[in-house]
Amino acid sequence: MRTLALGLSTSCMVLLSVTTTAFAASEPPKGSEEHPGAVALSEGDGGKWVYRRFPSLMPLYVYDDDQPGKSNCGRGCQGVWPPLWAHDEDKPMGYWTIMKREDGSLQWAYKNKPVYMRFHDGPELRLGDGEDGKWHLIEP
Repeated sequence: MRTLALGLSTSCMVLLSVTTTAFAASEPPKGSEEHPGAVALSEGDGGKWVYRRFPSLMPLYVYDDDQPGKSNCGRGCQGVWPPLWAHDEDKPMGYWTIMKREDGSLQWAYKNKPVYMRFHDGPELRLGDGEDGKWHLIEP
């Protein structure tokens, strides 16, 4: 697996972590390189690229029942599907935007879809992909 993680400082883009294997790896899809410091871009099996939470490397998901810029995963849901929180000082970049939830908290969105983790997952355990036919890993 190869992981590419870039963080945004106040003045420049900083390389935080790169892990590679001896195999020839594919290049990330065009436009996917620009993402928040809370996110890592990771190449897994078969050259498939996915976004993960940085630094935990937990897989990230979107939910089909969310409307653009609005989360339908509230209090009961977010115990299993925690939002990828954003902070006041964070800035949108590339396909990544910041949305305000109903409670006033900030959440990252990818292509205007709110982004979540799954409580029961691990860095290499992606149990949420396809759950209820509505939860999907974020692939650039």
